[in-house]
Amino acid sequence: MRYFFGKYAWVIFWCLLSLVLLILAFTSRQNAFFKIGAASSLFASLVYLLNSFDVLTKPLRIVVSLVLALGVAGITSLDYKSIKEPVEFENVKDKRFEQVVQYLKDIRAMQLAYKSANGVFTKNFDTLMSFVKYDSMPFVRMVGDRPDTLSEMDALKMGLISRDTILEPVFPNLFTDKYMSERNPRVPFNVDSLPYIPFSGGKMYDMDAGEIVKNNVPVKVFQVVAPNEALFKDQKKRYYEDLKNMQVGSMVDPTTSGNWE
Repeated sequence: MRYFFGKYAWVIFWCLLSLVLLILAFTSRQNAFFKIGAASSLFASLVYLLNSFDVLTKPLRIVVSLVLALGVAGITSLDYKSIKEPVEFENVKDKRFEQVVQYLKDIRAMQLAYKSANGVFTKNFDTLMSFVKYDSMPFVRMVGDRPDTLSEMDALKMGLISRDTILEPVFPNLFTDKYMSERNPRVPFNVDSLPYIPFSGGKMYDMDAGEIVKNNVPVKVFQVVAPNEALFKDQKKRYYEDLKNMQVGSMVDPTTSGNWE
């Protein structure tokens, strides 16, 4: 008896450990890889134990060997996918966040222009888009020539220049050559596409606007959010469910900053 347990103790321990791991896998809600690994370990230990007692015939050993080989190949494939998929998602995430951040900056510029002209932010994309594409707003222009030796204030006092407020179209004065040169060149620009979250199948950003009171002072605020459920609708939820949504502005604080800044 002592010889028996001495000879087979390690494989019996292997069987028992694999059984415990398999029970743990299904009682503690482990992932599929853990369950498959525990089941494979139990199967392999039982095969080894039976083979040690010469219970398995040669044809049966061949069949079992093939099953084990297929199992190893399957587990290897799953392990490869478990490593590859998160890496691929990181690349997808970085590219999509890069686009969304730039689009949120564009929408912020539109909202600030709208508030400059109307005194409030808007929660309606149709209103915002109509304003940017078709409306005009007052712009201050300098009339006259200012010598390089004088500041603008001095030139004004001397009457060499004057300031004139004129109505001009919003779009070309908002998305100027300077603005476009500072914009992320990897992100395409199409003003008609700005309300829509990229890769979402046409879902619009969640936009809100209103007024809050901060330090007893009423403040106009807006907020634009790109929900990850829309941005990554074609990805597995477990990869993005813990990520924060990209957002610019806030409905609880008087800020126009993005949460990536």
